[in-house]
Amino acid sequence: MIPDFSDVLTTIEQYRYSIIVGIALLYFAPLLFPVGWEMASATWRYASAVMFFLSAGMILSRDLWPKVKQLFGIGVNKRQVSLKILKACKKEGGEPPFELEISNVDIAEEKIKDLVDGHLSHDECRFSSEQTLIVTEAGLKRLKENI
Repeated sequence: MIPDFSDVLTTIEQYRYSIIVGIALLYFAPLLFPVGWEMASATWRYASAVMFFLSAGMILSRDLWPKVKQLFGIGVNKRQVSLKILKACKKEGGEPPFELEISNVDIAEEKIKDLVDGHLSHDECRFSSEQTLIVTEAGLKRLKENI
């Protein structure tokens, strides 16, 4: 049986900026405070370097790449997709959080995934399964800002 690491990865994703700063400090700590433990120093440096590049990769792919795509006009149209999701929420009725079936939103599934993955945080809008989208109250505010 394979352990479920999704919670760990979600936490890393949410705190990626804090992690990258902490890991960078940990990476340089043996240089600033030499304790004479070459083995421990090397282990700290290798482990922190791995985590540093993992966090840096997440920042590049999650935060910078969508902005680069938008700059060159190949990104998702935030206004259009936000409007469609808001209409689906209004159709659903009630109070947030809204649990929407992606098939009920009148736009391509790829565009919804691009918007959610590239422009919204996990506490605003997330997928609970492959076909279900959860929009929170903070997500509604963010979607309205996109319009």
